[in-house]
Amino acid sequence: NNTATTFSQSYLITFVRLLVAHRPTTANSPSPVCVSGIPKFSKSAMSAIARFARRAAPSLNACLARQAKATTGIVGLDVDPNARLEVQAQYNRTLKFLEQSFPENSAYRTNLEKLYAHRLKVLSSDAADEDVEVQLGFGQLEEMRNAAIREFQLAQMMSEWKPWQASNQ
Repeated sequence: NNTATTFSQSYLITFVRLLVAHRPTTANSPSPVCVSGIPKFSKSAMSAIARFARRAAPSLNACLARQAKATTGIVGLDVDPNARLEVQAQYNRTLKFLEQSFPENSAYRTNLEKLYAHRLKVLSSDAADEDVEVQLGFGQLEEMRNAAIREFQLAQMMSEWKPWQASNQ
């Protein structure tokens, strides 16, 4: 996964910069002070490194978890490493379409906006994909992506049918 690789590389670069900034040296030698070949860091440096590692760990774990999935277990439904981003993009596309094509008081629009707002909040969290799937209770992200595409198609048809006009009569 190219996104996960880039993300991991950026964290690694930040980590290396942190190490360089806090590398232990002595007044006589600009080279790092080592014990058995391992640089010896001050307590403040170790504290900074630990803070960075705690911040980075959830995001790195989520990236690694996204890469680990080998199959959906559903015939005809391939693993998509970008499914989470695609679901978010499709939800936003549908919300924009609803805003442009449906009246504010349309039951379909208001219900779908509430549902998608909740799902987008969960999808934008740092939780692993498997945790997101469990929290939403809607199957796998690949299934959610397909359902979101079909929901957008339904919204397009409903905008032509204008069911809100029938309920006003």
